[in-house]
Amino acid sequence: MKILYILKRDLNETGKKILERHKATNQVTAVHLEEKSADELLALIESHDKLIMW
Repeated sequence: MKILYILKRDLNETGKKILERHKATNQVTAVHLEEKSADELLALIESHDKLIMW
């Protein structure tokens, strides 16, 4: 499964643990919200199976 994390801020310890667990069994991409344009975010969302906002 391809999982996309869109981060509003850096992950706290709980978030880091969850991300690492997902990475163990899935393809994970993590991006900061302010680093991508709306078009880039939309393309990423469309190319992943699951989206997590943190």
